[in-house]
Amino acid sequence: MTRLLTSLLLLAAINVASATITPIQYAKATMSGGGTALNFTMPSAVTTGNYIIATITQTQGTFTKCVPNGIDKDWVGGPVAWGANAGANVFTYVYFFKVITGGQTAVAFSIPSGNITGCGIVREYSGKNITPDVWRTGNNATSTTLTTNVTDTTNTANELIVASMCIRGQFSVEQTGASAWASSPTNSFSIIEQTSTTLNTTNGDRAIAFLERFVTSTGTFSTGVTSNVSQAWATPIATFRELPQVSSTMSAD
Repeated sequence: MTRLLTSLLLLAAINVASATITPIQYAKATMSGGGTALNFTMPSAVTTGNYIIATITQTQGTFTKCVPNGIDKDWVGGPVAWGANAGANVFTYVYFFKVITGGQTAVAFSIPSGNITGCGIVREYSGKNITPDVWRTGNNATSTTLTTNVTDTTNTANELIVASMCIRGQFSVEQTGASAWASSPTNSFSIIEQTSTTLNTTNGDRAIAFLERFVTSTGTFSTGVTSNVSQAWATPIATFRELPQVSSTMSAD
């Protein structure tokens, strides 16, 4: 008996899943005079598989890394960008991690050394396989004009750029809303939120602003803001991209 092979087809399809990085929500927090943690409360529970980017500033005299706790996460093990005006005890970081198990509104960053003053802003994003791309350590000076360094050329067209702008000062009220310390962001960036401590002592407070921009072409990027005080500052910047999610589909007839 002869079998006639009428058809034999092997198809291999490579499916690339992509999604747009989308902002979901944000929260701010402060700690003053001996704090050991920044405790953020999100407006809604964070979602499994989403990502958190945090900008944090503190008065610690060394690069003491904050540690996210109270949330099941997968993160890079340290800040993806950082900056310092060390002589003025101004330190700032950009952190990034993935939410493994969501469902809670609390996001906390512990300070290993404790006994410091600081504040921060966290922002949740949805997306597929988000990862840091390029970044620059913080520029620093003393003035009313804060500027970041320029990033290296980004590797993909569609990326999210985040800058952490922080400054020291003396504040009797929180620097947010109508009392915001930073204004006039440059190069098409937006100020998402800002906050400050309120110790109201000479150079004892820290203020921070979270800046964001979405771009659709590769390039080098930087930004800046104008401050309502002339003081020591530091400004790291980082970009984030999505890695394609590749899967194989095999079929035969």
